[in-house]
Amino acid sequence: LGVQKSGTTTLRSSLDKNRGQLRQFDGIDYICAHKFPIKIDGLDGERSCLGNPMLQCSPDDLRKDERFMQFRSCLMNYRNSTSTKALFHNEVFISNFSATKHSWQILRNELQDFDVSIILTYRRYFEWLPSYYAQVHNPRAIGNDWDKSKLPTFPEWFQLSADCTDQNAFSIQRRWGDETSRSEMHPIESEISRMKLHYQNTRIHNMHAFSGDLVSSFYCNTIDADYTCEHQVKSNEHANPMRNKDYHILALAAYEKGLIKNSDRLKRSEVGKLAEKFHRTSAKVRDSKFPTICLSPQQQEELLNRSLEMEKRLLPEWFASPDGEAAHRSKFSQYIEQGKFCGIDTARVLEEEEWINFFAKTLNLMAKKKVRVNVPKRVRKKKPH
Repeated sequence: LGVQKSGTTTLRSSLDKNRGQLRQFDGIDYICAHKFPIKIDGLDGERSCLGNPMLQCSPDDLRKDERFMQFRSCLMNYRNSTSTKALFHNEVFISNFSATKHSWQILRNELQDFDVSIILTYRRYFEWLPSYYAQVHNPRAIGNDWDKSKLPTFPEWFQLSADCTDQNAFSIQRRWGDETSRSEMHPIESEISRMKLHYQNTRIHNMHAFSGDLVSSFYCNTIDADYTCEHQVKSNEHANPMRNKDYHILALAAYEKGLIKNSDRLKRSEVGKLAEKFHRTSAKVRDSKFPTICLSPQQQEELLNRSLEMEKRLLPEWFASPDGEAAHRSKFSQYIEQGKFCGIDTARVLEEEEWINFFAKTLNLMAKKKVRVNVPKRVRKKKPH
């Protein structure tokens, strides 16, 4: 059941590819594939009986919750099958779950015929953090307005999380609580603490085992799918790519500085794309890298120490092995070298004459000339028979 950004997309793709042999040779039914019965707090006005803590859904209310009813239906289908083991995969189930007394009772009612084990995938906290930042600050998903607070740099977001003041709808605080937001608790520790009063059987799937082959580790070590462990069909799906946010963050900073005068004619996403094109094609700036601001040495040391502490608590034997603490520290050094804990220094970029001219002159001139033309679709003439 997650957490997000811990190889869940890769696992889901592999389960899709191997569901036939999992059932035939390992006796495991992969059920309710791609069903998401919960939406956090009922975002976008969608009713979510298990996701909105304000709701006290009656049986009739549950029947009106489309996501929930899809989940109920696929559980009923499995009850009618001959398999004795079922596997359900949903990375946001626990983090989106409202965890009220009423919601727990609804869930227990649905799962009362099952002997439930919870599987959570462990990823080193310092690796997970920038990956989760990238997911929840996808420029394509945050809208086209000019609100700079929606797209902070990684160091800015790190501080917002530490202060528990991140206003993002999917903030760490909102999903996993204050301790996780302050880097004092791993998100799967938060999820275990939520579940343990109701479902005590919890397993941790270590994505770093098997030399980082998280799929083989899952089949061979975690769910004991011996046949699929040896004969798995490899998936061609790659991890979700991280999209470059620098140009969108730079566009927001230029707007805040007053360089963009025609924001009503230009969408923020358009400006970001135009800034990227300018950086790639302009002879004056195309070979230059953006200056960056990174976590301070003190913040980096604190992040490493807390990440190490989390692994020691969750996987003490692994931590003591050659693949544990030493590999943890080595990977952290690589992340520093790769600038994973950094973000664009927009103040310094916007001191450069070329970038000032681009935003204040070139871009505004383009906005004034911008005309939308509706071109009718070409209608093909039917050929005579």
